[in-house]
Amino acid sequence: MDPVPIHQRSWTMWDYTSYWLSDGFNVATWNMASSMLAVGLSWKQALPAIAIGHFLIALAVTANGTIGARLHIPFPVLNRSSFGYWLSYFSVEGRLSDSANITTVEMMCYFLYWLIQFPFLLVSPHKIRYLFIAKAILAPATGLAIMIWAFVRSGGGPIFAQKATISGPALSWAMLSAMNSAIGNYATLSVNIPDFTRYARSPRDQYIQVLIIPVIFTFFAFMGIAATSAGNVIYGEILWNPLTLIDRWDNRAAAFFASFSFCLATIGTNVSANSISAANDFTALLPKASPPRTKPYRSAIGFLNFMGGYTVFLGPICSIMIVDYWFVHKGKIDVPALYDPKGRYRYTGGVNWRALLALCVSVPPNLPGLIHSINPKIDVGLGGQHLFSIAWLLGFSLAGVTYYVTSMLFPPRETMIEELITGDDQIPQPNGSENITDEKSSDVKVNTQAV
Repeated sequence: MDPVPIHQRSWTMWDYTSYWLSDGFNVATWNMASSMLAVGLSWKQALPAIAIGHFLIALAVTANGTIGARLHIPFPVLNRSSFGYWLSYFSVEGRLSDSANITTVEMMCYFLYWLIQFPFLLVSPHKIRYLFIAKAILAPATGLAIMIWAFVRSGGGPIFAQKATISGPALSWAMLSAMNSAIGNYATLSVNIPDFTRYARSPRDQYIQVLIIPVIFTFFAFMGIAATSAGNVIYGEILWNPLTLIDRWDNRAAAFFASFSFCLATIGTNVSANSISAANDFTALLPKASPPRTKPYRSAIGFLNFMGGYTVFLGPICSIMIVDYWFVHKGKIDVPALYDPKGRYRYTGGVNWRALLALCVSVPPNLPGLIHSINPKIDVGLGGQHLFSIAWLLGFSLAGVTYYVTSMLFPPRETMIEELITGDDQIPQPNGSENITDEKSSDVKVNTQAV
């Protein structure tokens, strides 16, 4: 939970590029466009929705990522500056219910996969970038090979000739819903991206995310549409899941290498999007219970039931973090004080009521639609369903405006400081280590004043 020592700030622009190349290529991204085509969009409408959605989430990722790259602290600690020391702790219930329809065979496969993935969780986060580099080379090459094979075998497919089956207001809401789904694909990382950008050599190294995210995810979504369309010609049925497509191959060697690439892709995505951030969360909750490397496996069940409805909460949280750092405190944070339960970020009883009010304003409008998505038998009206179609965008906007206005009317003066205080001089450094931060590219003013 401490700020990253200078000698461990080793991630460069190429590391973040390979990170997103590896994270973007997975089964979920491959299948992303399927739901959009299923509601009546054409592929020409689905791809722009994916591109715009990922561009918006890329802006949020880069905004919060820059905070982590400047302060070099993880999300659980950073969140204290906007929510207060105690309100920054959230309880997320996780359980595997009967409605998940998990069979014994599937559970055994999951257990075997968990055993394969576990050794990667023992690698220090500042070194795990080598896994992302390997995945960034193998996984996209596999996907491209599958797409080329499919086109050669089929000459294309009917999906590229498919037109939209809806029009008018229904088409507009379907486009907004598709864009919101694309945003929700990585809404979690828009919040906890500081868990990775804290290892940046310079804040500028992670700016590439704002460009690379929409490009990568749009391309991989197109790859999924193309291969699926061609697969329909070859096998006579729609095979959205690439693993199902691979299972139809007669060439065992090709099937093995393709399956290996998707397995590596899933490991890389799970380590980056789930395990490391979960480890930081557990460390913040129980800092003395066990070393950080033992914590990722404890969160497995919690992520099994993490469904799309979480964007209702993550949009507002992301917005509050961005507004607090960039517009309220203007980048001037007292990092050592974030570790003090009685410090300047205690606010009122450990709670920043401005953030709490912003959540109370932004979350309820989307709850009826969330309830309907869980149980369609509950009628919430067309308006409630439409609001849920733009849940992240609506929650983000309402929370940001509410938090900014209340902070201007009732400024948290106890947290206002004149300069950024990093506390880098208080971080233990190994003997003989050198500052590897690129001073020429760094736009961070380092103030080593102690609290």
